[in-house]
Amino acid sequence: VKFLDLTAPQYGLPAYDWVVSVEVGEHIPAKFEDIYLDNLARHAKEGIVLSWAVP
Repeated sequence: VKFLDLTAPQYGLPAYDWVVSVEVGEHIPAKFEDIYLDNLARHAKEGIVLSWAVP
């Protein structure tokens, strides 16, 4: 388990087979959504499990 500021680009971290982000996206300000999604994709080797509720 890692805790990071996903509204800032995260580099230099290992990639994992799977990245899980559950009920986080709705708390990310809209102007940082692209960075958030890039961070998830950058660190996933196989796939991403993503659940994003409507705020």
